Amino acid sequence: PEPEPEAIEEIAPVEEVAEASIPLHDLIVQLSEARFASERSAIINEMEGASYSFAIEVERVERTVGIGLSEHLKSGRSLTGNIIGDDIEVLVRMPASRNEEMEAVQGASIDVNAVVSDWNSLRKRLDLNHIE
Repeated sequence: PEPEPEAIEEIAPVEEVAEASIPLHDLIVQLSEARFASERSAIINEMEGASYSFAIEVERVERTVGIGLSEHLKSGRSLTGNIIGDDIEVLVRMPASRNEEMEAVQGASIDVNAVVSDWNSLRKRLDLNHIE
């Protein structure tokens, strides 16, 4: 009998991430000034895969909820706060692997690398997903 081949562990694909072509402040202004949901969707689709690095002053830490979240964000924490140096509120979904660390950041600032997820029309806030 032939020996069975070793099981190959499946590795999650690495997302292709590029530096964003538009500053985060300008993106948020564009989204807040867009009159129609279709305009906002077009702007967000254009930014797909673009990353932002910034610091956030964390005001709230909450459990992440949502439909269609990637596995590493499910059961994670969401940080809400203002971008340091800019009076703009954002929400950043953090991975579940960092839950313990995230519980201690309320009231502090944290550096974040994230990609655009969606626009919260009710709160006029950009939602982003953390990337490693």
